[in-house]
Amino acid sequence: PPAVRGLAAFARRAGAHAEPGANVVAVPSDRGWLTLHASLPDASGGRVAVVVEAAASRLSALLRLEVCGASEREREVATMLARGMGTTEIAQALVVSPHTVADHVKSLFDKLGVSSRQELVARVFLEEYLPEVVDGTPIASSGRFEERLSAS
Repeated sequence: PPAVRGLAAFARRAGAHAEPGANVVAVPSDRGWLTLHASLPDASGGRVAVVVEAAASRLSALLRLEVCGASEREREVATMLARGMGTTEIAQALVVSPHTVADHVKSLFDKLGVSSRQELVARVFLEEYLPEVVDGTPIASSGRFEERLSAS
């Protein structure tokens, strides 16, 4: 995929001089967000090892918002919505009017293609769980049930 090739090319160019974390990128896929880590297994710079893993939710939420074009203030508002804060609470915390908060929420709705606060929070902060919720896979407080438990 282009993201893997691009990251590998970057890792080759940067070599051992890359800043810590510079050879890590998160990308969307048809199975959710993925984090790609690149490293040079030898000094020749010819071969690059790329590890692909599901993006950690705190990283993927920020990336989802940035990819959709959310401003820094909109990202703050989205985080406060996820915490269950209302318009008045958010306005007080950010020292803005409730109308300004409503404008940010409306802008987030437009950018994310959602129509409610609950849908916004689910889309941004819970997307990696949505397929399981839709499919009816039970989720326990300690994580997902094993398949053998859900089959019974």
